[in-house]
Amino acid sequence: MQTMKTRLFQLLAIAFLTLTAASANATDPGECTLAGQVATREWKAWNDLMPPKPDYLHVIGEIEVPNPGVEPLLRPSEPQGRNPLILILDLYLCQMPGMWTQALTWKPVRFDTEIDGSGYTQVHIIGDNADFGFIDAGETQ
Repeated sequence: MQTMKTRLFQLLAIAFLTLTAASANATDPGECTLAGQVATREWKAWNDLMPPKPDYLHVIGEIEVPNPGVEPLLRPSEPQGRNPLILILDLYLCQMPGMWTQALTWKPVRFDTEIDGSGYTQVHIIGDNADFGFIDAGETQ
């Protein structure tokens, strides 16, 4: 009986330590790779020129990912193109740590950045040998 209680205590301790370690990594961005050919929809971009300053560019969209543990991420491409009015963004897919059910899921993605002047006229989203197209950037004044 004592052996059974000891074993149960050990299992509970292991479970507690595992959960504690998992929650400590909850902010870990996981492994990120440039997105290949994935489905996207509902892209929108706008320059927010409303007072007060500073002004911002906002880009939003939805990405179909292979499991709920994948987080899409937009980052400025390096180098940028020749036209300073077009912002080029790389689309990354970041797999969060843990076990995830493999089920196609739509996830929102957002990018915000401070801008100077009147902002951008277009945003170009690219990935790993993938071109997700140009988005016309409107204005909010």
